[in-house]
Amino acid sequence: MKQYFKIIFLTLLVICMLSSFSLPSKKTSIRGYIKVYGNEPFTYLGVETTDGKQYKLEYSEQKELYPLQGQLVIFEGIIKKSYSLKKKLELNSLKDGTFIVDSYSIEEF
Repeated sequence: MKQYFKIIFLTLLVICMLSSFSLPSKKTSIRGYIKVYGNEPFTYLGVETTDGKQYKLEYSEQKELYPLQGQLVIFEGIIKKSYSLKKKLELNSLKDGTFIVDSYSIEEF
């Protein structure tokens, strides 16, 4: 009887551990305008895409992006969705999640 409990417990433990890992997200590209959100001194960069979605930008060289405000930029990277049970946004977040930038290019007209 104790063996069955051990097996069931270990099985449940393994299932819980495996379900806590997320699959790697696919790289994608988005096209939109860089905007600054928040109030000084707590501003952060975001992008509003051409289809109306808004993402907070995470980039290792964030200061490079500030001069590009208002310009049309194409970003390559990963979308990290924001999940909330209460449907309220976290501090310094945007409605469609966070975009982790690998590279970007300025679209010329």
